[in-house]
Amino acid sequence: MTSSGKKILYGNVEMNDDFETFYQEAEDGEEYMGMKDAQGNIIVPAKYTDVEYIKGGIFVVEHNDDKKGLYQYYSGEVTPLIYDDMEMIGVESIRTELNGKYGILDLYGKEILPPVYDDIEEYYRHLKVEQNDKYGIFDSKGKKLIPIEYDDIDRKYDFYIVEKNDKYGAYSKEGKKILPVSYDGIDDSNEHLIIEKNDKYGMVNKKGKIVIPLKFDEEPYEIAPGLYTVEINDKTGMISSSGKTIIPIQYEYIDEISRDIFEVNKENGKYGAYNSKGKKIAEEIYEDIDLLYRVDNSIETKNPQGILKVELYKDHDYKYGIIAATGKMIAPAKYWDIDDLTPDIYVVRNEAGKYGAYNSKGEMIAPEIYDDIELLNDTEERRDKNGLYGYIVVSEYKYGKGNVYGLISASGEVLLPTKYSDIEDERIYNELHAVGYIDEEPAIYLKIE
Repeated sequence: MTSSGKKILYGNVEMNDDFETFYQEAEDGEEYMGMKDAQGNIIVPAKYTDVEYIKGGIFVVEHNDDKKGLYQYYSGEVTPLIYDDMEMIGVESIRTELNGKYGILDLYGKEILPPVYDDIEEYYRHLKVEQNDKYGIFDSKGKKLIPIEYDDIDRKYDFYIVEKNDKYGAYSKEGKKILPVSYDGIDDSNEHLIIEKNDKYGMVNKKGKIVIPLKFDEEPYEIAPGLYTVEINDKTGMISSSGKTIIPIQYEYIDEISRDIFEVNKENGKYGAYNSKGKKIAEEIYEDIDLLYRVDNSIETKNPQGILKVELYKDHDYKYGIIAATGKMIAPAKYWDIDDLTPDIYVVRNEAGKYGAYNSKGEMIAPEIYDDIELLNDTEERRDKNGLYGYIVVSEYKYGKGNVYGLISASGEVLLPTKYSDIEDERIYNELHAVGYIDEEPAIYLKIE
């Protein structure tokens, strides 16, 4: 549309960047510039001292008095040639300069902002204007979103942070005032704003509602999505973005083990853990806590995910146990070592050097009688009939027979008794089987689902 509302028709002329400048001598002997398209059609007549392509059949043209205007194919000059300069900013705005002041036209020559401003810049698809050392924000259609009264304006996430007399406030990107200009500092944290006043910190949501009160000694730190550590009197706790206390403010520090599990430490140097729901899953009695099996943090789940390996100093030695992110004790802290084979199978070794295994439900699927336990190849991502991952090969030394092997599912079902001289995996017609050998000869083929 032109500034008068007339629709622009381009006919058979293709509007793209493939234009050719041509010149034509006038009666006064001067050469003037025009534009042709790739087919030789005249797009802009040769009567200007300069022609600059903008986009889509729109050009900035200049007369010999160094004044510029806007030209549209099939519409001609859509603005008078009065401007000192014209420049495309953003995707739909043309900044004009007239007598040292700036304004905005749309692509059809309609004046959006008059040339009365000291500066205008495209700012996150909006227009940031400066006038008399004060700043404001307009949208691309010329609607005022933030009045021109601030010393500075900064965009953070979906917010505009405004500054006036060394105090800060905030607007939404739509121009709604969220916070008054009364804070000593404002920073963004995803969809929230962290506020500072009189050396205390808090947080508000995108509507300006306080969700973490303005009482903490340090800026809330987002340790996991929607969860923040806070500090009072050198003690640390954790609060959700809705303001719910997840971990009480009584710890020396809090560290993220996984998206759903957080390690805490008290003055005694012992470690405990909480899950993301605020449940304490491990008392502060452990020497160390590590993530035994790492879950996919990109997958949202209803219940906290993850398995912990805890270390306890007991009877003048270090012992290990397993705790789930829900707080369930899978294996007591009495083992010399623990290892994970699949998300659902954990191998333990006792003081006598014998191996056993637990599953993720806390069930002992293999008693501590075995000399070794290994995962059957290619079964880490195979579920048994109860939906648990993995199958284990257990081995035991028997006098007169040597090592004998058996097969157990993650649910604890004994699929092959401990009597075979070897158990290996084999694909038959692209199906996985466990093969039990006796005296080096295949004795049984068991299909693995």
